[in-house]
Amino acid sequence: MYFDGARCKHGYGARFVFKYPKGHIKRFSFRFTWICINNVAEYESIYLGLSKVISMGIRCLIVHGDPKLVIKQVRSHISARHHYLKTYRNRVFDLLESFLAINFISIPRRYN
Repeated sequence: MYFDGARCKHGYGARFVFKYPKGHIKRFSFRFTWICINNVAEYESIYLGLSKVISMGIRCLIVHGDPKLVIKQVRSHISARHHYLKTYRNRVFDLLESFLAINFISIPRRYN
């Protein structure tokens, strides 16, 4: 799964892409109706993506994303200081319990 949250002149949104082992690709995107900071958009993106994966019955996953801060917080390498980010990180942690195996990989934006 590849994820990305974004803030642009048209508003805020999230997208995630599933790439299956055989090469099939599914894309999803969402527009937010609220104003948020960029890292909240990133967390919303990863949360929506993981929720979708769980609903599809997938229990082993590799997650790629370019927001190093979010990846490091989800891996527990650094803590979240802002209360909004703590809330989102905890929501993601709750979803992680549904997986047998999951790996988070930080990649450069140009590859996401």
